[in-house]
Order: sequence, then structure tokens, then C-alpha cells
Amino acid sequence: MSDIDQSRSTNRPEDEPEWLSTPEATALLGVKAATLYTYVSRGLVRRVPSPSGRGSRYSRADLLRLLGRKEARAGHGPVAADAMRWGQPVIDTEVGGITPAGPVYRGALAVDLAQAETPFEDVVDRLLDVDAGDWHLLGAGALRERRGAGTTLLDRMLGAVVAAGGDDPHRHVPGRDVERARRILGLLASSMHGIDAVSRPELDQALTLVADHGLNASTLACRVAASTGADLYACVAAGLAALSGPRHGGAGARVESLLAECRRRGASATLRERLGRGEQLPGFGHPLYPDGDPRCPPLLALALRLAPKDPLVAYARDLSAAAADAGYQHPNLDLGLVAVSAALGLGASASIGLFALGRAAGWMAHALEQQAAGWLLRPRLRYVGPAARAAALE
Repeated sequence: MSDIDQSRSTNRPEDEPEWLSTPEATALLGVKAATLYTYVSRGLVRRVPSPSGRGSRYSRADLLRLLGRKEARAGHGPVAADAMRWGQPVIDTEVGGITPAGPVYRGALAVDLAQAETPFEDVVDRLLDVDAGDWHLLGAGALRERRGAGTTLLDRMLGAVVAAGGDDPHRHVPGRDVERARRILGLLASSMHGIDAVSRPELDQALTLVADHGLNASTLACRVAASTGADLYACVAAGLAALSGPRHGGAGARVESLLAECRRRGASATLRERLGRGEQLPGFGHPLYPDGDPRCPPLLALALRLAPKDPLVAYARDLSAAAADAGYQHPNLDLGLVAVSAALGLGASASIGLFALGRAAGWMAHALEQQAAGWLLRPRLRYVGPAARAAALE
């Protein structure tokens, strides 16, 4: 469910460290230490204290990304390649953007909308750019929708969306996209057991904070599908399929594993041991927010207000405090969403469902925008394999 899925997909060998020493970092970039420190001060490279207490270590993923941008200036091909790895924007959109204060939905900060306890239905209509309608995400009609089959929550959601698309006699009828979008959100909600018993203001805040966040992997999948002319059911299915990958939707499970380790060893010991092994903590750090993910503090505050004694909530709080004391990175959306899921009584494993339900609003807004644009998303590959036969080149 992470928005930082690409940074975790580095094809890094298991024995290759995620954090490099100062000499290693400067050698990788080919710069002096003073230049490296400048990159850190500008928020381009994350730094953590060394487990020994002497010196610092630097994020290998950030260093590689910075190196890629440096090399991208050599020509148009590298620039295009870098754009697919946290590089420069490649698609114009009016749906939303990312700022240091967090995501913006058509001119409104997501954090502001969440703090105002804006109904999620209104946030959806804002993203879809339509007038507010009289509809309810958890209405009786929505919860009577067919629940998808499957062993996992994402399987149930995907099954429900695919089945509903096949049953919809108006699936390809123009002019009914808003109706379809609202129905799809009801389907996703109905796949989550117990969600109808959750207090709406709290649920609204959580869903609002995850509704959109740039061109992450699942949103890109939706836009690609939409560019072919696929309908909303198929576009959301594409998003769910992308989210099912462990580098994207597996963040919640990794956070839960980390918190379980805190339960056995304590937050400070877990932090120290993980960093001592050169591991990055799941649920911490974000390439787009060097000063901290603005979506996480409201989620953690909500979780602590609702269930301060819940074990997962308490360990999320303790781990965040230990990381801050150690000068480590700030917690991100993944940690906050796991804590909120537990606090709402949905169970920590339901965090992937909250993410999918909220993000589906953004998926469909982007899908409709891409359909309206009327052009096919078709990046080109650069072949780097073995040379072809000489005869084929003549």
C-alpha cells in the first residue's frame, strides 16, 4: 500500500547494504564530502546516525536516484528513463499534486480536508470534479453489493469489481461514469468486514489522507488502462492488481512485522538492531518528504485518541519516539495507516483495504482524466541486450 514502492524496487542484492558510509557515498556519487552534506541539507539524500555512534550513513536508494538525475542531464533518453524512477513529471494533471505540506486535491490540501472531517463522499466528488451528490459510501445499497470471493482482502476487492463489471448492463454506456465510480467504491467498502460499524468522522479522515498521491505504481496502472479506452471497472482492477505486488501493497505487512518485533524486544532495541544490520525501517522515510510525511501525524494522533492502549498503536508511538531520539527518519503513511486500522477495530491487516478504498477515488479520477485526454500511454524501451545478427542490421 506504500506510495514509496519504486524506491524499494531497486533490484538490490541481499548482501548489498541500504545505507552507505560517508566514503562509500562520496565514491558512488564522485563528489567531495562537502557536496554530499549539501545534498543532505537540501533534502535530496537521507542520513541516519551510524549504529556505532560515530559518523553517519546515507540512503543508497537516494544516492542512486541522485546519480540517475545527474546522468540524465547527458541526453533525452536518460532523462526519459530517469522520469520513470522518481524523476521529473511526465504527465500533466488537474486531479492533484504533491507539495511539502502533503497532497493537494484540486487546490485543497488533503491534511486540511481531513482535519475538517470532510465526508469522504465529498472528497470523492472533488477528485472527480463533479457537484456533490446524494450518495453514501456505506449505505444499505452499497453494503448489499456482491462480496468478491478470495482468501485475501485484495482478492475479494478485485473479485467484486470484476464480477460487477461483467454484470453491469450499462458498463459501456457513455455519461454514467460518476454513477459507476460511486458503485465501485461501495463494492470495495462492502468487501471489508466490519467497516460499516466504524465511526464515520474517523474513517473519513483516514480515507481522505490516502485518496491520491501522484503517479504511484497503481495510479499509473490505472492511467495506462484508461488510455486504451478501458472502462472504470477494468481501470480499478488494474490498480488493484498493481497494489497486490509486495513492493507496493506489501508495506503494511512489513510494518506489522516490525511492530511485532517491537513487542518482543522493545522499540529502542528493535530500532538499534535493525539499523545495526543496515536495514531500512518499513514505515519510515519518504523520498518526497525529507522533513516528514505530512499524512502520518494526523493518522497517528487519530489512532492514539481512539485506542491508546492497543498494542500496535502503542508500539507505533514508541517506535516513532525512539526513531526521533536517534535522529532517524520520520514515520510515513504506512505506519500511520496500520495504527489507524488497529484503532478502528478493523485489525492491522485491514490497512491495505483502507488504502485501496481511499486510493480508488484517485484512481478513477485519473482514469477519467486520461480517457478524456484521448491519447495512448506508450513509453518506449531502450534495448540493451545482446547485439542482433549482422545480417539483420544490413
